Amino acid sequence: MLNKVKALFQNLTLITILWCLLTCNAVAKEPQTVREKRVERIGDIIQFTILSTAYLTTFLLNDKTGRNQFYKSFFTILGITYFFKV
Repeated sequence: MLNKVKALFQNLTLITILWCLLTCNAVAKEPQTVREKRVERIGDIIQFTILSTAYLTTFLLNDKTGRNQFYKSFFTILGITYFFKV
């Protein structure tokens, strides 16, 4: 089971890195306003990918303590992020 989780992490990491490299090249050639919107969207997608992978791992490993830590850190980061955006 642990080997499957490690393989999942490696695959998701490689896919995320490749996707970032491909989109960064396309973003660099766009006008400034379109680029800013695209970069913000890419950041949101990467953030979601990292969070969902961590959350999924707590279920795959049946880690209740890790899941509680995830909840605490997720809601803390979410609150701080939206506080500074306002």
